[in-house]
Amino acid sequence: MNIFNHITLKVKASELLPNGPHFLLNSYGEGFDEITASSLLKVTLDGTQVPPSQGRVFKPGYVLHSALHEGREDVHAIWHCHQLESTAICQTTTGLLPLSQEATFALAKGVAYHPYEGSVNSVDEQPRFLQSLGPTNKVRVSHKFVLFAIRYTIVYSSYPN
Repeated sequence: MNIFNHITLKVKASELLPNGPHFLLNSYGEGFDEITASSLLKVTLDGTQVPPSQGRVFKPGYVLHSALHEGREDVHAIWHCHQLESTAICQTTTGLLPLSQEATFALAKGVAYHPYEGSVNSVDEQPRFLQSLGPTNKVRVSHKFVLFAIRYTIVYSSYPN
């Protein structure tokens, strides 16, 4: 179990609500295999929990994910993975290579790269993060860190097509 993995999902039509938009975020300390619909936290773009949510907001998770949810209208689901296999790709100097069908699909969707700047606890990195992702890329590799998959739904965030 890796407690630093996290997902976020934009709450539909929440941009019309006071202090919206909102997104759902898994509580810090939960592995992917422990997350349930009722355990997701509803948060604002500044990381404030929307009642009745109760749990621990992982600050680096909300800082980076909120930048994407605010800066890209097409982003509805983000999957941030610290799994061994994906982290290994991020450690290479060549990045993702078209050596498999899955890699080819990911490259066709657009892969962006961003230098690892340390744990993100400040909104100062948000503009650089958004700029490196660009307007259409669906995968972002943080050199020497982890992968982000950005999709329309969470189901497709972990699949190549």
